[in-house]
Amino acid sequence: MKLLKEALAVLGALILLAVMAVIVMPKATRAVVAALVRDEDQPARHPFVTFCSTTSPGKYATCSTPAIPAGEEVVIETVSVSGNADPGNLSFLPELTTTSAGTEASFAWDAVTDVGFGQPKFSEFAWAHSMRLYADPGTSLSCQVGTAAANPETLLVLNCHLSGYWVSLP
Repeated sequence: MKLLKEALAVLGALILLAVMAVIVMPKATRAVVAALVRDEDQPARHPFVTFCSTTSPGKYATCSTPAIPAGEEVVIETVSVSGNADPGNLSFLPELTTTSAGTEASFAWDAVTDVGFGQPKFSEFAWAHSMRLYADPGTSLSCQVGTAAANPETLLVLNCHLSGYWVSLP
């Protein structure tokens, strides 16, 4: 009889624990989800997208975006670069220059290889990268690419897309 009472006590404790978990856990889960949603729906964040493009017969091409408006700080979350070059240039070196907290910084990535769709007439490149970079108001964002040799036949084409969000500064 004593063993039965102990077993029922343990079973009752487990049932109580299960009921408490059912009652408490959804509240905790809802709190975490609400915090994440509040962060994503932050009213100070506004979608940001900009683009620049250029052509060059040389080994390098650079384009700059319009200046970031006064009173806004930009947070870049994705850089996407595409372009073309002479058929002999089989790699493309992307770079981005920003100014944050008054300091200019350049970010270079590994070489992007020719995707092969344009051969034998031209080399074609496509690349994207996620990151978090900041840019000050009144500054421009500058995209650069380089190839191993000049591009007199096809011209070096650079298309640069930047996206993220901007926030109003106090």
